[in-house]
Amino acid sequence: METSQATIAQRSYTGCRTCRQRKVKCDENRDEIGRCNSCSRLNRPCDWTREYKFIDTSRDVERQYIVLGKGPHQAVDNDESVNETISTEVAVRSRPLMFINSSSGDLAATMIPAEPRTSRNVTPQDSRPASDSSSEDSDTQSVELVQASQIPFDIMNYGTRTRDNAIHPLLFDKIVCRKIMPMAVRFKLNIEDNQNVLVSTAKQFPPLRHAICAITLLNSGMKNRPELVAGSFQHYDQAITACRSMPPSTNPEAVFFLHFVLLMYDIACASQRWPENRSSWALHLRKLASLAHEPAGSAVGRLKAYLSWYVLLLDAQAGLAGNPEAGHYTRAFLDNGRSLPVWPISRSQQVILSAPDAMDTFLQAHKLSLITFEMFAEQSQASLSFRSTFRDRHVGLQERLDFIQDLSNRHAEKWRANCPAYLETWDDKSDLGIIRGTYNFARLQYSVLQLYLHTSIYPYQRLDGDVFSVEDTEHCTYIIDTVRQSFVFNDKENHHLAPALFLAGAATKNLSEKAAALIMLQEMEHAGLSGAVARVRHVLELVIKEQAKKEMSGGSADEVDWIELSKEHGLKNVVFGM
Repeated sequence: METSQATIAQRSYTGCRTCRQRKVKCDENRDEIGRCNSCSRLNRPCDWTREYKFIDTSRDVERQYIVLGKGPHQAVDNDESVNETISTEVAVRSRPLMFINSSSGDLAATMIPAEPRTSRNVTPQDSRPASDSSSEDSDTQSVELVQASQIPFDIMNYGTRTRDNAIHPLLFDKIVCRKIMPMAVRFKLNIEDNQNVLVSTAKQFPPLRHAICAITLLNSGMKNRPELVAGSFQHYDQAITACRSMPPSTNPEAVFFLHFVLLMYDIACASQRWPENRSSWALHLRKLASLAHEPAGSAVGRLKAYLSWYVLLLDAQAGLAGNPEAGHYTRAFLDNGRSLPVWPISRSQQVILSAPDAMDTFLQAHKLSLITFEMFAEQSQASLSFRSTFRDRHVGLQERLDFIQDLSNRHAEKWRANCPAYLETWDDKSDLGIIRGTYNFARLQYSVLQLYLHTSIYPYQRLDGDVFSVEDTEHCTYIIDTVRQSFVFNDKENHHLAPALFLAGAATKNLSEKAAALIMLQEMEHAGLSGAVARVRHVLELVIKEQAKKEMSGGSADEVDWIELSKEHGLKNVVFGM
């Protein structure tokens, strides 16, 4: 008698959390509002976020890997003597510290060249344990592996072994840096003495090294290596523990870099909802605000000066995305004369800008960028205030309309007063690309600000009247065309393009522009930390489908507010593209 072998079904781990918690099979298909068939049939919320649980306390794991924080084996030892070394290092940086705003008459001081400084490769006391004394040959081999893009599969099996910790900074330099600060990498603001400033600082500052390892592992873990997330959490815990016990003598610039990397890490985790209501990114913004506005000595580095403005943009975007915990950094900026340290132009850029009138043109374009940053800060605070008071009905209709009209006029007048007409038609020469790049960034952000002000400053704003429809149509078209033009030059890694595309796709009435925004977001899927732009595209798909449903049922697409819709679906938008 023949016996048939029982078929054992393969268990799937990619279904929605709702079905997994109910212990039922999920068909893993999504309807027009992102729910699987089971949740749609039962009218249940369909949660597609992921929760990882890691248990690594077995003896086998502890023998195979370096478990951070246990016993004498630590991947990077937090030696106090190292902190003393970095705090006493003479920071002869690019130029004397100067705080400016867009109305400052000292913008030309950015011409001051970078002064020669002592090398960062001051031999500090080795922060690694004796068992982690990597040889020169192993470091050279790691560099060759990164440059050749041939990293063996098992080289980062867990993420906290000795050889893993040697390669994380290299991966950070080659891959992660351009994901979290693409503009700085593009203009080489993160390079001094032919070294990545963050990586060279981390050699003498163990907490920053832990933060770099954490975000590098997180980038790989969120993509296709979930087993690396455990190591990422361990490195993050080491960095946070060091933050709580930081001696006052620690170099403030190194601490600033540490909190910046941790900020980017926490933004990525909050977008994944690890845990459900993660808001530690706001604490880093508060610390960065205090570090950015306190004197750092007689000099300030180019990278720190750039990041001071970059963090302002991130905090403002978080506020515009409807996060009430945002705003610490922007409020500090507005309360301190709207000034932040300015970064100097490098020697190579000065040679490029030595042509007649080139420097003056660049300074005008640079000033426009500073103006848009001020607009971001002001508008972000206005949005947070309006959205909180709107629910309580403390602001009447006419008061809202008057505020929007007044702010829109003031921004437009300020832009016209500071934007020379010839910048619109500036010849895009290859040797003066820095001018065109600076202006394009400012012009794109101006359209984003005006479009947001006219459509999203408070819930269901367009239902109160669409007096800016013609102007908004022009802004949407400009954003789509500008991003499409940047794609011609293969510029798909600047994640500041993602919020612009999203807002244009959600606000435009033109279906072809909505489709173009979705397509370009799909082409940008490698920008930002792994999966960041894909989440932006998912939110835009939800908005467009909801708008179509409203119109099919006899309503209006203006009844859809993308911030409220995201909250209904349990989506956390901190910074689009990150």
